Amino acid sequence: MAYRRVLDRKRDGVTLTEWRRELANEAELFTGNHHHPVLDLAECKSIGDSIARWTWRTFTAGQFAEIQGRRGRKSKRRPVANSARSLKPWEAEGVHRSTWYRRRKKAEPVRLTARVSIAGTGASAVTVAQAKPWEAKGISRRTWYRRKARDRVTLPDATG
Repeated sequence: MAYRRVLDRKRDGVTLTEWRRELANEAELFTGNHHHPVLDLAECKSIGDSIARWTWRTFTAGQFAEIQGRRGRKSKRRPVANSARSLKPWEAEGVHRSTWYRRRKKAEPVRLTARVSIAGTGASAVTVAQAKPWEAKGISRRTWYRRKARDRVTLPDATG
């Protein structure tokens, strides 16, 4: 919370003394609302003062960007090699990314009704909602649709 705000306060021309006072007040409010037993005023002031001095000394815009970059690189999520985001088909077509996605969405309308076989019964339903295939798989409806969307992603031929 204080990490981002210290950069804003420095940009606004706030002094270290004002920043220390602000965080000491916030620590006092926090302990009154969220900490039991409530800490005494001197302890709140000391905690707020310590956070204020450390953030003031440590954080600059460059350092914050570096920290966020490190956190992003540490992320477990990696790019999918054959995804639209990685292949960038909009560049081959010479259009903006949002235009490409908008055209793709228009070209692939979502089907609200379709004949769906109900697993294990041999019967069919008019809609996916009636078939409830997520129940057969033992997953939530949302997860079923999310996986369906992920599996449905196919890229149009780049040659046009």
